[in-house]
Amino acid sequence: MSRVRTLLLPAAIAAGVVAVAVYVFREAPPAAWLRVDAPTAVVVAQPFVATVTLAEPRDGLFLNFDLHGRDARRHPLRVVAAGSSQAVVAQSHCYTFSLIVPGRPDLADAHAVIYVSTTGHWADRVQVAHSKSLQVVWAVPDDMDTQVAPLIIHDQQSNPKIELSSPPAVRIAISALWAAGAWVAIGGWRRRPIPRGIPALAAICLGLALWEAFALGAWIGEAARTFAQAADVYEDRRSFQQFATMGTVCALGGLAALGLRRSRPRMPAATLAGIVGYGATEFAAMLSLHEIDAVLATAFGPLSAAAALRALAAALALTGIARQTRAAALDPGIEAAR
Repeated sequence: MSRVRTLLLPAAIAAGVVAVAVYVFREAPPAAWLRVDAPTAVVVAQPFVATVTLAEPRDGLFLNFDLHGRDARRHPLRVVAAGSSQAVVAQSHCYTFSLIVPGRPDLADAHAVIYVSTTGHWADRVQVAHSKSLQVVWAVPDDMDTQVAPLIIHDQQSNPKIELSSPPAVRIAISALWAAGAWVAIGGWRRRPIPRGIPALAAICLGLALWEAFALGAWIGEAARTFAQAADVYEDRRSFQQFATMGTVCALGGLAALGLRRSRPRMPAATLAGIVGYGATEFAAMLSLHEIDAVLATAFGPLSAAAALRALAAALALTGIARQTRAAALDPGIEAAR
């Protein structure tokens, strides 16, 4: 095997995976409009006293402080302790909230949700921030420090849906590229025994042609979004999206690197890059992590980055398949040599 195939390309794939991980899990800047001082752990049935300091308080607004919980499996439990809404006064920067979390066996951790609204109700919120998770304990161990300290607070972004433009004509063109790949994969071997792996490759190309033609990725992504909204977990889905996005990238990147080094007969790098690249783009779009959607929605002329990447992936795969079958046609003994 060439050094490019066995070392450089797998190393490039690994570097790409690391770059995506850094981008997906990067730390958001702290919220600048408030400071929260509170205990570093929540003790069940004891007052949790937090002081919120607003940088620029304005008359006519209301400040709320709630604690939201999760169970041991990180499933959201919604509000576990609600603070009383307080009217904001322009010259008053500090507001104190005292909440008591009732004992419930499924509560594993909690985080603060602080919001400013025009009426004191969540539906009329104008600014929202949340803290990192706080441990929930039934009694304070001797070795635990629960002293009041500044909490790490981040703005909560609503992250509205980003549309990834994919006109029907573009989908048909990309589908045609995958269909051509399936045709070439089978047609190039029609006068000799079909090598192992070619039927599977043709089936993959045909499956991706149908996937693209019917826009199945967009349909699944929209169905998942609708389910999250109906289950009232839409605002809590970010962690799942982050880990699922990275899991997909790692799995496909590992498959590509392993395939480049060990496939027999060796699949052309262009074919493997096309299939893996298309899969990564589609799965990332379905998971709909806001940061990834923003990149995929970048316009390249009439195409979004998502459509351009899918088209490039299909073209790469077709090029690799065509080169492989052409090489075999020029050298009938190539399969015997393998």
